Formats: sequence, C-alpha cells, structure tokens
Amino acid sequence: MRRLLPLLLFCGVPVWAGVNVPFRDRPANAGLAGEWLTALAASARDAGLGNASVSFPGAASAYANPAGIAGNPMGEAVFSMSPLFSAGQFQSLAVAHPLTPKQSVGVTLLHLGSGEAEKTDFLGQSQGSFDEQDFAFLLSYGAQVSERWSGGVNLKAVSQSVAEYSATGVGLDAGVRVKLSESFSCGAAVQNLVPPELRLNTATDRFPAVMRLGGTYGYRIFGRHFSWTGEYDVYHGLGGRRIARWGGGLEALLLPTAPLPLTLRVGFNHREYSFGWGIEKGPARFDYAASFHELAVVHHFGISLRYGVLSPLAEKKLASEWRKVHAREAELDAMKDEVQKEKVRLAREAELRTLLLEAQLLFENAKYDESKRRLRRVLDERPEDPTALNLRREIERREARIAAEGFCRQAKGFYDAGQYREALEMAKMALLRDREFADAQVLASLTQAQIYLEELNYEGAEKHLLKVVRISPENQEAQRLYERLRDVLELSEPAAAKGTP
Repeated sequence: MRRLLPLLLFCGVPVWAGVNVPFRDRPANAGLAGEWLTALAASARDAGLGNASVSFPGAASAYANPAGIAGNPMGEAVFSMSPLFSAGQFQSLAVAHPLTPKQSVGVTLLHLGSGEAEKTDFLGQSQGSFDEQDFAFLLSYGAQVSERWSGGVNLKAVSQSVAEYSATGVGLDAGVRVKLSESFSCGAAVQNLVPPELRLNTATDRFPAVMRLGGTYGYRIFGRHFSWTGEYDVYHGLGGRRIARWGGGLEALLLPTAPLPLTLRVGFNHREYSFGWGIEKGPARFDYAASFHELAVVHHFGISLRYGVLSPLAEKKLASEWRKVHAREAELDAMKDEVQKEKVRLAREAELRTLLLEAQLLFENAKYDESKRRLRRVLDERPEDPTALNLRREIERREARIAAEGFCRQAKGFYDAGQYREALEMAKMALLRDREFADAQVLASLTQAQIYLEELNYEGAEKHLLKVVRISPENQEAQRLYERLRDVLELSEPAAAKGTP
C-alpha cells in the first residue's frame, strides 16, 4: 500500500488540475466541418487519455487510425456513450473482426445528437423546435505488412440533418502504425484524405484534412504497467489555414493480480482535462472517464468485449504451439535454475578458496586462532577438504609444540634449582602435549637419571643417560652425569671386592 500511495497521488494531480487550472482562450466559433469526428472520443478509455488514440490498437482505434485493427488475433466490440451538455449525446459502436492472423475488417457507427432548440421565423416568432443529428459509418480494413508495420483505410459515409435539411457525403481515411519495440509504438493517419462534402441548403461544407501523429510508450515499475501516450493533430482548413491540436495521457495498471484488475487514466488536450478508470474481467472491460470542460463535466461510459474467432483446426494448432512454448519455457526455467545454482556454487567456491588463502597467511604469521576460525567455516561446508584438514593438523602441532615448550621451560627451571621431581612432572606434561619434542625427552631422561642417582639406582640412571646420548650425543649435562656415574661405579667396585670373603 505504501508503494501504491505515491502512484495514486501522482495520478490524482491532473484531476485536481482539471478542476482548478483555467482553460486557454479560444475564439468563439462553431468549429470546422466534421470536427466532431476528431474532437470526441470513440471509447471511454480514449476519453480518459485526452483522446490521444492514433497509436492505439483495437476495434475503437479505427476511428482515429484504421491501421490499429490489424494483427489482432481476436475479435472485439466496443460500445461507448457520453451524455453531453445542453441535452446532447454521443454514442459509438465499433467492431473489429480478424479475417486472417494479419488482416482484419471493422465497422464503426458514430452518432452525435443535439438537444431540442426553439425554431423561430425571421420575425422571431416561435415555429416549434428542431434538433441536429450527425451520423458516421466507417467500413475499415487493416493489414499487418511486416512484423513492425501495419496499414489501414476507412471508407466513410457521413450524414447530417438539421430541422428539415439533410445531406450525405462519402470520404476516405488512411493510416499506418509502427511497433518500434516491445515498449514503444507510434501511429500516423490522414483523416478525410478524400473529404466528405455536405450541402444542407445553399452552402457546402467540405471536411478538412486532418493529419494525426502520436506515440505510446509503456514500461513496468514494481510489477505494475504504465504507458504514456501523446498526439499532435494538424487541421488543414479552408483558405489554407492550419490549426494545431494536441493531447496526451498516462495509463497505469495498478492492481494487475486483483480479481478485477484496476487501471487508472489521466489525460489532457487543447480543450479539456480528463480522468478515468477501467476494470477488466476475462474478455470484458468496463471503462469510465470524466472530461473537465469549461462548460461542464462530461461523463463517458464504455464497455468492450473480446471474442474468439479461430477455427477448431486453428485452435488445435494454437494449443499445440502453446504447449511447445510452455515446454520450452519450463526447459529454460530449469536451465536458468541450473545456471543460478552453478553461479552460487562457483561464488561459494571462490569464497572458500579465499578463506583457505587467508587461513594460510594467518598461519604463517602465527595467528593461529584467527586461522582456525576461517578453517572452521571451510570445514563446516567441506568436512573432507584435504588442504583445510592438513592446515588444521599443522596448526594443532604448532600449538602443541608451543605448549610443550612452555612446560619444558618450567621443567628446566626446576631442574636447575635441583627440584628434580617437580622438573620431571613438568617434562611429562610437555611430552603429553608433544611426544616427539626432543628437548622434553632429553630433559625428562636427565631428570629421571638425577632422581635414580639420588636413590643409588645406578643401573636406572645409566639407562636414562644412554637414552639422552642417543637423542642428543653432544649433550654436555648427560656427559657430566655419565662421568659422575662412572666415578661412583669405579669407587664402588673396590669396596665390593674388599667385602668379598
């Protein structure tokens, strides 16, 4: 909801503008002949977008550009009605039906009726009332000539009746539509390329040529679709006059996944501001728009219905193609998942290699605790990694040696102080940490030899001194003790001999 609020506010600004911003000044005249065919929108959706519809596809687009009905795979019918001020009314009904995947025909019926007005004679005396009725009938053909380009023509019949006078004329429209990308399309049309002419009494009204050019650009934000549309029209009037008209709008599909998807619209053109919305359910859509005109607010109501026109054989073929598309999509999704997994795996491999490298550098700098922390992260994921296991064993050996050296230093202190039993305990503690530590082995044997000498266990002392010599032949303490032991043994031999009977 927090994301939707700015969008709703943004769409509401033009509505506020439509009520509060003044309209531009225009000359007071009755307009151009047949101008109602371009000034009024053929659908409530177009009305909500400022009637900037020359680049739109769909059945109602034939009113602005007959190329818009080409390439639509489904048929469509659009009905719209707009109660106008002074009891006037405007209705339109448009139907587009595809002949082939690239060709379509369409029929559009338009009606503009005025309210009743008082009829007077030249003396100003009332002669009853009269009204004006305008009709237009469009027979359209559109074809998609390439993947991007479409073209179309309208054969147009118009009629006008005012009081007891009436007239009928025939004309021709033509247009093209170009899809430049998935997001951007544009359209151009010439209405009244062959202009209808209406002669009610003595004067003849000739419809001016109207050149319409516009584009539509769509994009997605937060999973919601937005599209901008704009249009610029040029009327080539009588006497070589050129009159420019413009319009544009924004359409936002704000609730695409709702049971009734909601679309909001805002628009503007040279004479009014507009706001509208639409809801869609399956093939049906209901549209509403309000146009804020300087005379009044005009309400537009519309409904459109899409219908299928494929033959059973075409439906089967289409279903088969869709199955292939879905299978391919599933295959691509699986490949995408595998690629994503491989990317994750490679990224993790790189991270583990980095951890191993950091652990090795920390080990070389004697930062064993930090090195072990990194190794632990590696071994949590790869318990059998040989490099990590070897490095961890080497760290354990280094730590054991450091601990053994500490105990060995304590043992040496006790030994130098003549506290041989305490020294032996410390030496044994060192050997518990590192059994291969030669210094601890030497110190333990020397200490044990000293203890045996005190206990007059010369055989045991000699055994341990010989062990020291095997480990460290140059050990001077062992040599000194061994010489002392030999002196003791030599002195004890004559004493033993004298005591022999």
